[in-house]
Amino acid sequence: ISAYAFFTRDDFKYEQGGYQRAATELFPGAVRDPGLFGSNGFWTMDIDDDIYSAGAGFEWTAIKDKLDFKLDYTFSRAVTNTIPDGDPNLFFAELPELTTTLHSIGLTGEYQLRENLGLRLHYLYEYYDSKDFAQDFVVPNTLLNVITLGNASQDYSAHVVGITLVYGF
Repeated sequence: ISAYAFFTRDDFKYEQGGYQRAATELFPGAVRDPGLFGSNGFWTMDIDDDIYSAGAGFEWTAIKDKLDFKLDYTFSRAVTNTIPDGDPNLFFAELPELTTTLHSIGLTGEYQLRENLGLRLHYLYEYYDSKDFAQDFVVPNTLLNVITLGNASQDYSAHVVGITLVYGF
């Protein structure tokens, strides 16, 4: 029997900057003029991604050179926080966090029929759940003057079964 386990944590930080201005004509120097329209129009978004992943598994040789079993489990969770900052006249609202969760479990059995011929049976179950405010509950006419696709965050559970004949030469 051999076994393994792991845990990882990733922390990503991003900063995005931009400029918003009124829908009037643009003339040289207008973007740099902080007094234009009573607002300097500059803004930033601080984005923080925290991702946790863990997994474990083992491989068991039930009959040497004849029958092997493998079991793998993986879990991952990601949380994204987006913090807007900028001129108060731009009316920033706090944004909800984005979350993604994944559970995956796989079981494999391999039986050696002959020295150069084996039969492998594999089963995989995966559960994926994502929550994204930019997609969930946003129908094509939610935003004024914007036509969206009406997509929702990805959520699924899947079962996969595979049978493989392994020939070595």
